[in-house]
Amino acid sequence: MIWSAIPVTAGGFERASAGAAKNVIKDKFYGPNHEEVGGIFERDQVLGAFGAARQQP
Repeated sequence: MIWSAIPVTAGGFERASAGAAKNVIKDKFYGPNHEEVGGIFERDQVLGAFGAARQQP
């Protein structure tokens, strides 16, 4: 599953498509330096959640 051209807004990003098919991704950045992210998505009747943390070198 690939999401492209998702604009970053204050504190996260969100993309929702118009039309009959529901394609949505919503997320938020967390942590003192916004080093973590978590969110939800729905695409082609697949629902899911995700999270990630930036690794320090």
